[in-house]
Amino acid sequence: MTNHTKLFGLNQSNRDFNKKLSWGKNQFNNSFPTALACYMSSKNIKPVYIVIDKKLDTYHNAI
Repeated sequence: MTNHTKLFGLNQSNRDFNKKLSWGKNQFNNSFPTALACYMSSKNIKPVYIVIDKKLDTYHNAI
């Protein structure tokens, strides 16, 4: 039986997520944001920026 481990939405990735190396710090940190954006898009969740103004006040702004 073949294991088809992958991150959400990364069907055409150049990483083989069946290999332990693909889950290392640098590989995972580069792949996870894309998978998260794919998931959010599939659920119609808008990305939100946290913005800091000149007075160092923060507020949320949707893209």
